[in-house]
Amino acid sequence: MKYLENIELEQLSCFLTGHEMGNSILKGRIEAFSCKRAGDDKKLSKSLDQKFSEDYVASSSIGDLTQNSTRKLLIDLVQTMNASFMDHDFSVISPESFRVEVVGDIIQQVNSYLSELTAQRPQFLNDLWKHINDNINIHDCEVYSYLPDFSDDPLSEGAIWSFNFFFVNKELKRICYFTCIATPIGRRKQLYGADPDDDLNDNSAMDLGESEDDGDGFDS
Repeated sequence: MKYLENIELEQLSCFLTGHEMGNSILKGRIEAFSCKRAGDDKKLSKSLDQKFSEDYVASSSIGDLTQNSTRKLLIDLVQTMNASFMDHDFSVISPESFRVEVVGDIIQQVNSYLSELTAQRPQFLNDLWKHINDNINIHDCEVYSYLPDFSDDPLSEGAIWSFNFFFVNKELKRICYFTCIATPIGRRKQLYGADPDDDLNDNSAMDLGESEDDGDGFDS
């Protein structure tokens, strides 16, 4: 999976990470990846394809694992997470860790989790969905979620809540991965270093763009 640089998504990720919201602190990232494989990706892909073919029953939460297209999708999701969290190996997770989602439901869920951020930036949710949509064309996507196993998993350890969504545009051969974790504010030193007052992101100086609309930037 190749990481695709995008300044707007990087700014959104920067704004989310280290941001205090109530009694919690956020750690979020929004990243786009190309589904084209090369080098080590191809080797892992072959290994995972054999594993999903032999070790699991045909039916899964995201489709029939006897179908090449389903196994390819599952491999893309796993490799996206490996590319995003390079110090963790997600190749051991089960296909049942993923779920098919509805775009409109996901937008409402994210808006509910992050609504408090609009007190500081009234246009935040509008800018969020605009920039994601510009990158991935949301309504042309299939959407999937990952459910952390709450054991040895960087997406669940110490979390109050978390979400992990994948916007998969098969035509563009691209995945936009949106993850956000809220942990108790007392864990800030552990997550972000010894000095909790370090300005990791300079959120006050971050310009995510202006918009005249108060909604999510497009019809969900």
